[in-house]
Amino acid sequence: MFVLPSIFILAEQSHYKQMGIIESDLLNEISGMVSGRINPEILWVHNDSGDENMIYAIGRKGNLLGKFTLTGAQNRDWEDIAIGPGPGGRDFYIYIGDIGDNNAEFPVKFIYRVPEPEVPQTPVVHDSVLSDCISIGFTYPDGPRDAECLLVDPLNADIYVLSKRDTQTHVYFAPYPQPTDRIFEIQKLGTIAVAGITAGDIAPNGDFIILKNYNEVFLWQRRSKDSVFETLCLEPERLPYVPEVQGEAIAWEFSGSGYITTSEVVGGIPALLIFYDFNPQK
Repeated sequence: MFVLPSIFILAEQSHYKQMGIIESDLLNEISGMVSGRINPEILWVHNDSGDENMIYAIGRKGNLLGKFTLTGAQNRDWEDIAIGPGPGGRDFYIYIGDIGDNNAEFPVKFIYRVPEPEVPQTPVVHDSVLSDCISIGFTYPDGPRDAECLLVDPLNADIYVLSKRDTQTHVYFAPYPQPTDRIFEIQKLGTIAVAGITAGDIAPNGDFIILKNYNEVFLWQRRSKDSVFETLCLEPERLPYVPEVQGEAIAWEFSGSGYITTSEVVGGIPALLIFYDFNPQK
């Protein structure tokens, strides 16, 4: 098995720094996060189950910048968010995974896709409705699953869903273009050795993949012709991570210079935005 060499230099001895604190009381159960593309200075986040059908734009210090309601979407158990290409010649779509299912009771899961909107730079929190949201509904070939990780390949808009409650993570695949006019059965590609995955992200240039569980962050370097699944079948590198009280979100910084994590608010402990430096040797 190919083993990724230890090629990473951490710029700070402590490995990480606090960027800010999630300020808004609306954001007490963040379970998904991704860096904006049209808006590279912001982070897109959403809450876990129980919230409205809404995504939020926050600044790098944790300040709330915008609230965006998705028409035709339902937040049954939103667990992850990604940005990737899509139809219509647009490069940047937001994908929200309604893929959580703690008791494995919902046979149909949904991914919502909407063009990334521009976020106005105003001192007032922007409140808007996104009316061009599309639903991608699917079933699993091996029965209902709980999943908390959604990946969208920035190179080709393929979708990957990774299960959570298995001793080995099950990887499912929906190649682009995904059906939007019917419920379809997603493909199962196989399993990978890491388990308990709560979030993941693919670097904007497609070269690196990170996954996390509650205790560790894993990194894969993608070889030029490998698919996402082929990459995940390799041995991962472990990256620095200070476990959070309930850390369920991770995102690459837009520039690729590091990765950001945050937690749900538990027991009155505030959620922090933590940045970890990442500098692969050339």
